[in-house]
Amino acid sequence: MGASLWPWITCGAPYAMVLLLGIAVGLAELAATFPTYPSEALRTRWAKLLLGVNACSALLAFWMAHTYAPEANVPLLVLGVGVGFQALIRSRFTLAKQIGGSGQNVEINLGWLYDQFQALCKTQIDLELMQGRQSAVTGLLARYPTLQALHGMAVYAIMARSTLTAQEREAHRVALDTLFTSNTPSELARALMALRILEHGGQAYVDLLLRQALPSTPTPESLVAQLVTHYSLLELVQLAQRLTTPEAHAWVAQVAQPTPDARKPTAQ
Repeated sequence: MGASLWPWITCGAPYAMVLLLGIAVGLAELAATFPTYPSEALRTRWAKLLLGVNACSALLAFWMAHTYAPEANVPLLVLGVGVGFQALIRSRFTLAKQIGGSGQNVEINLGWLYDQFQALCKTQIDLELMQGRQSAVTGLLARYPTLQALHGMAVYAIMARSTLTAQEREAHRVALDTLFTSNTPSELARALMALRILEHGGQAYVDLLLRQALPSTPTPESLVAQLVTHYSLLELVQLAQRLTTPEAHAWVAQVAQPTPDARKPTAQ
């Protein structure tokens, strides 16, 4: 079985390598275009279409080259097609150029069609990402209603980034402070600050912020419940006497006395 599969593996390995090189070039383009949302961009339909076109065009070019030059060195052919063909379809060649730079040059723009397709894919990917960005910003605004809280988290997201230089961190922080102190309408300033959190912290950081439990606001009822739970009656009397004036000590002691008709707890 292994001997019978070996010719197929030998024949298909160069195509697999060319396929991987074509996908790698497409991944590099997407990562350079959407550095803040790389994983989200890769999950879009247009990103998959862009990677598919890169891979299929590389496979087609390798098949044609290998068909018309069967004696060529296969590893060099794989490298040449996998990398060189991707550069070729993105290139513009000037065949003749007028002296002095005036008039039209004679050019062959092999990359014009691919450039149009690539621009279309990037625009559609960006539009698909709008839904995720809107959901993240809306969640942050609902979770943290004050501009001050959003500003603090945006500054932290910048300062916690290890890939930014000190100059980049300072520039981003100054931009956030300018937005925080500007006369921008409150709703717009909050939305922009939430968007900065998403851009600098990423979707995973926003998801973490939205999952965190907000600290509950203490109420008089909750404070009384905590005091009764954690302190005995004698400790409560001593605490009240320390916090009040001497004139109120007798009243505190009187209030702490049990009423004559109070029922004693019975054993269950």
